[in-house]
Amino acid sequence: IFVKPGHAETISTATTLALDVAGIAVIGLGQGSSRPTLNFTATSSNIAISAANITVANLLLTGGVDAVVAAITVSAADVKLIDLAYRDVTGQCTDCILTTAGANRLLIDGLHYDGATAAGTNAGIALVGGDGAIIRNLYMDGNFAVGGIDVRTTACTDLLVHDVKYFRTRNAADIFIID
Repeated sequence: IFVKPGHAETISTATTLALDVAGIAVIGLGQGSSRPTLNFTATSSNIAISAANITVANLLLTGGVDAVVAAITVSAADVKLIDLAYRDVTGQCTDCILTTAGANRLLIDGLHYDGATAAGTNAGIALVGGDGAIIRNLYMDGNFAVGGIDVRTTACTDLLVHDVKYFRTRNAADIFIID
């Protein structure tokens, strides 16, 4: 699915954009601010990825409401999130990307997370289990109460984080990765 440059879509519920067909790709065309924009307008706004082998690439995600619980939820294997940018516009998200234990072999490549300076975000990436996740080419700036990357409640095996381009937390806890 190719999404045209400049296209804007409102994500207003947990089911507005449910990626539940295995093997599809959603590819944004354009660069910078001309990329397609998905604006989250409710705390339950969410892109739910529940089928395997899905790729989402080159989209601009904006938080248009305070306390978006999780902008992207991944519960399937072999998902690729490539060159996504998340910008807090109003308030902050609680977690930007949240996984379940089913998110085996997740690839997050080129995430540019530009969070709010105010408190309210737990993590940019929250991993709840999964095997073989790779996070690379990461740019992350926010106020992370828990950590930029939070491995929580369920162990992740073979997690690889490399080529971090930039990390800054505005929280006194000053934690990049926490398990």
